[in-house]
Amino acid sequence: MKQLNLKNINSRTPYYVHEREDKQHEFYFWDDRQMFRNRLFVIWFNNYENKDNYCMKTAEGKIEGQDNFIALIAKKDNPHLAKSMAEFDETVEILFRT
Repeated sequence: MKQLNLKNINSRTPYYVHEREDKQHEFYFWDDRQMFRNRLFVIWFNNYENKDNYCMKTAEGKIEGQDNFIALIAKKDNPHLAKSMAEFDETVEILFRT
């Protein structure tokens, strides 16, 4: 297997890539801007002139120690809205289970 050159990778990416200490040849990056992107997205949605036609549900939690933010946006007249909301809740429970 060809070893990745992290110095070369990190010189070209907006996120710093790390090799896991406990598992050789596994890599991760820390997207520390997620919280800010989430906040901007929620502000954008709340200022959207037609937001009353939609419902938005958000959740945040940790996956493998990293903060993650997810959202569901659906039209209020969607005939599958209740099912979509329930599936969103189930998915959040699975993803962010501690």
